[in-house]
Amino acid sequence: MRVFPVVITSMMVLFACHGVRAEQGWFDAGLVTRIHSGDVGGHVYAFSTVAQYSVTSCGDNIHGYFVTDDASGSAKRIYATLLLAYSMNKNISIYLTGACPSGRPEVGAVEIKDVGYY
Repeated sequence: MRVFPVVITSMMVLFACHGVRAEQGWFDAGLVTRIHSGDVGGHVYAFSTVAQYSVTSCGDNIHGYFVTDDASGSAKRIYATLLLAYSMNKNISIYLTGACPSGRPEVGAVEIKDVGYY
């Protein structure tokens, strides 16, 4: 019966497109695939990675992440780290805050993954 393999394949594609459920904390995100620094609805910028993690309360869990600025100026450091990782083709880890500005998961910190101290 050919229906069973089709159903299983369809379910696998459906789950793969929605990303991995996560709420808050550090997650390996892989390579940076896009950085958008234009006007994204009052947020500093958006970016996406190979792995997409989703936060239950966010309405848009498939189009990357938002980074918002705060008093510490961390958004500028995150932006510089993303540009460096993208240009050097390095994997990153992201820290999800659990917030959802404009429906997308918010990232509060980024680190470049490499063999080393951490």
